[in-house]
Amino acid sequence: MKKVYSIISLVLSLSTVASSLQNVKVGRNVRSTSRRKASRETPQIVPTTATAAIVHGGSQPSAIRSITTCWIFLIASILLECLDTTVSKLARDQESTPLFFLACSLNLISMYGINISMTRLPVSLAYTVWTALGTLVVTLIGAACFQEPMGMWQIACLTMITVGVIGLNLQEE
Repeated sequence: MKKVYSIISLVLSLSTVASSLQNVKVGRNVRSTSRRKASRETPQIVPTTATAAIVHGGSQPSAIRSITTCWIFLIASILLECLDTTVSKLARDQESTPLFFLACSLNLISMYGINISMTRLPVSLAYTVWTALGTLVVTLIGAACFQEPMGMWQIACLTMITVGVIGLNLQEE
């Protein structure tokens, strides 16, 4: 039964990634000058999801236009992803199908939230913060709730991850 949970989790994760990739298409930036050759056109990412309508002033609510709202979606996604991981561990330990499907649902909602957060936040910032904080919180949950070991080495590594993410996202003015 645990193998079935693992396979379904993997398929759902891959389908989430695939659907995220399908929501972006590559367009061509064609200038009107005759000197520019077709081979020198630069690819440009053009979002095609409902988030594009939000960013570009479509009929969606304008609240997503603010960076603060994107940060709220990112933090909520991180918390949902941590909850998803915890529920997934409980589902595996108890071999509970309802908990497994709850974990899958939380994962999908978390993916949607990070997708929304990237409407205004750079992907390099959103993803690194999402993964680093998720790793930090899940490790702390594992130590507190599941009696997983937490020694000085783990604390040092978590500190390095946190410092690394901060360092990657420092922006020079």
